[in-house]
Amino acid sequence: MFNSRSSLSVVFLVLFLFFSTISATPVPISKGHAPVKAPSKAPPKSSPKSAPKSSPKHCPSHLVRRNNNVFIGYNGFSGTARPPQASAGGELGAVFYIADAVDLAKVFAHGADSSKDTICLVYADANAWHNQPKVWVPANAPRGNAMNSRYPGAVLFDDHTSAGLPAGSVHSVHQMGIRQAQISRLGVTIQCYPKSCFATDHHTMNYPSLKHTWAIQDGR
Repeated sequence: MFNSRSSLSVVFLVLFLFFSTISATPVPISKGHAPVKAPSKAPPKSSPKSAPKSSPKHCPSHLVRRNNNVFIGYNGFSGTARPPQASAGGELGAVFYIADAVDLAKVFAHGADSSKDTICLVYADANAWHNQPKVWVPANAPRGNAMNSRYPGAVLFDDHTSAGLPAGSVHSVHQMGIRQAQISRLGVTIQCYPKSCFATDHHTMNYPSLKHTWAIQDGR
């Protein structure tokens, strides 16, 4: 049995070990929040940019070539763009009118709103065009819708007055008429541009010079 002194020694030893263990045990330290940085200054607001201006409409630098197509003339109008279509009437009747000279097309591309004045390049399928009957209407033939019965199924060619042509124009202009039913069969398509693209252009195909190439027959 331990005596009192020994007992006290043991007690002190136990207490010493107890407090030594407590002091040696790491105490978890609560993690503090990272220091909050002062908000950076917002970048200076730039002045609002104006909307980009639309590019000017493309103008052809030359006659656009198309594979398996033949260029057959110009069509001029003023107004909303539309596919090739026959007019209600005219010298050659109810046909889609095409000019051999760009200056003649300009005469018909003249409206109250010049921004809608349009010149179109007209094309046809090369094979269909080669096989299409064509007639040059004589000066003494009746004009108007009588053409439908006089020259059935033919594309019509005729002289046109030079009255009203712009300054610097060619002196002789001509026209062609394609009936509504022939437009799709001949694969007629158009590529249109603002009239202003042709301001200094006076190109002409000169239909009379193409009589042999296009097999245009003289009408009776």
